[in-house]
Amino acid sequence: MVVPDFGNLKSDIGVGKLNEYLASRSFITGYTATQDDAIIFSKLLGAPNATKFVDASRWYRHVSHFSPVQKAAWPKGELTAEKPKKEEDDDDIDLFGEDDADKEAVKKLAESKKKEAAGKKKKEVINKSSLVIEVKPADADTSLDEIAKLCKEINIEGVTWGEAVKKVPVAFGLYKLQLCCTILDDIVNTNEIVDQIEALGMTPEQLEKLAKRQEGDDEDEEEDEETYGLVQSAEIVSFNKL
Repeated sequence: MVVPDFGNLKSDIGVGKLNEYLASRSFITGYTATQDDAIIFSKLLGAPNATKFVDASRWYRHVSHFSPVQKAAWPKGELTAEKPKKEEDDDDIDLFGEDDADKEAVKKLAESKKKEAAGKKKKEVINKSSLVIEVKPADADTSLDEIAKLCKEINIEGVTWGEAVKKVPVAFGLYKLQLCCTILDDIVNTNEIVDQIEALGMTPEQLEKLAKRQEGDDEDEEEDEETYGLVQSAEIVSFNKL
């Protein structure tokens, strides 16, 4: 099976190609999740627009319910690793000058440009935010310590978990958790954080069922039937720019 080149998956054009490809597929290659799904998932900035890219959004939401540990256990796919592109100087400088003096001048110019580029990168403003996430356990017997531990094992690029964990009383001896994290605004989709927390402790069957429910495929299912793992719900209760 030949997997097409989707191009830049951080652009609408690339996501559009992915959406078209997934119109008749559940996964990138084959009938089960593979490393191909994990690779393509990691190249996206976040969840595709559900209105513009229906099939890509469906696939993304399904894959996002799996933890990094689960994704790492997926079998190898059919995509080949990209070969690193050879770096080229912006001014197309000929490094094979006629004499040593020319070579030295070219070398100094190249070093100067590298320093200038590094200086510009350092001046770039990185937008960050601080989140407080409230997590309600599935029931009174669920270990809050286990939930806190698993939450901090969620590995999303641009997300840094804080050390503090607070147990807040609710009623009748029940407690909920409050955790904090710092995110890079430009690369983190907060919905992905919430979805991965709510998927903690779910079996593959429960994850599949939850994905179908979110996509609206289980219209005949009774409304009062719930699908929980360790977590009943997760909600961002505080969002502050840093």
